[in-house]
Amino acid sequence: MKARALGVIILLLLLGGVAFSAEEARILIISCSTEAEALSERLATVLADVAPSLHYTARREELLLHDIRETQTRTALIEQARSYQQKKVAVPTTEIHTVEFPLPINYRSIKYDPTLLPVLEDPSALAWFLEQEKAVMVLLVTTTSFGQTTRVEIRLIERGETAAFLLVDELLLSGQEDELIPRVSGELLGRVTNDEEVLLRVIGSKEITIPSLRYIEALDLFVIPQDIEFMTVQRAGYEAATLPIHSELRSVTTITPDLVKIEYPPVTLLSNVGAVTYAVGEEVGESSMITLGSPSYPFILAAEKEGFLPTIVPITHQEGSIIRFDLRRKGSDLLTEQKKLYNRALATIISFGSYVVANALVKTYDREYQNPLWSLTLLTTRLSSIISSVALMAELSSYASGVGMIEK
Repeated sequence: MKARALGVIILLLLLGGVAFSAEEARILIISCSTEAEALSERLATVLADVAPSLHYTARREELLLHDIRETQTRTALIEQARSYQQKKVAVPTTEIHTVEFPLPINYRSIKYDPTLLPVLEDPSALAWFLEQEKAVMVLLVTTTSFGQTTRVEIRLIERGETAAFLLVDELLLSGQEDELIPRVSGELLGRVTNDEEVLLRVIGSKEITIPSLRYIEALDLFVIPQDIEFMTVQRAGYEAATLPIHSELRSVTTITPDLVKIEYPPVTLLSNVGAVTYAVGEEVGESSMITLGSPSYPFILAAEKEGFLPTIVPITHQEGSIIRFDLRRKGSDLLTEQKKLYNRALATIISFGSYVVANALVKTYDREYQNPLWSLTLLTTRLSSIISSVALMAELSSYASGVGMIEK
């Protein structure tokens, strides 16, 4: 009977709470309608990149320590029950007094559940629900369709607060719900970082770079410190500029950099293999001499020609007023060129050898050159060796040219 009772106690303790990790904070995104599920999942994915960690407040530390101690107590009771059953001495639990901030956030999207709605609408019931879920914050997402439009309502409640904060309540064309995500992201980022960070939109950001800033690709936005006053903006081919920043708390700050283009002197690109088909930026054509009036560095030259391999030449910085480039012949590689030269040299050696043998036979058997066949053989092998030596010289020249081209 004792063993059965202990088994029941352990089972009740295991089922009596939600799994909680002391190494992360939890934020719930709850769908209050079926239509809201897609938006809730999208928010969970984006917010994990925008606001990945929770910053310190005394109230948050108090709530997290409460959750940790509650979990420790339940775990200790389970261990004591097991130790009692196994007749062992239970190991005492070390109490945690502080939480290490910033703490990683685990965003959890919860699908629509009609039985959960009464709990979410009652403040005391919602507070109990958040405590059971060990959540520090919750987003309540509701979307309602009205023909071709959709009403989107998003409320935010931080655990320990009594009132919900209305983030969004707007009527949009159906399919445009994602337009609200940057605004929600900016609001949440401010709350979890205690207004230490804000979102920044830079007009022309696809070409502009800002060193040392975190970039959120899903939103095409940067995360910047709230107290930043100046920022250096860079773009290829333009002069870097330092701009003043007037950040907007819990929102998206927008700047439009007015950068000055760097005017470089004209440059001419010369082909070492004659006319080629080329493309430089938006300029295309066919020529052996390509003149660019005011190039923006870096740029890329793409060139091709029949019998040659297509070539891409990156020009990273100004290299002078004339830049030469080559194209590599198709099929030209060092091993192939070496084989061709070897075969030609071998043929030349054989032809010279045949001439030497024929000459030796003539001197042995026909010193007076009376037999015309010997004379014909001698003449033929001599001409063959001369022709072969000329071909060898041509092959040597081709080999040197091919290897030179390969090395370039």
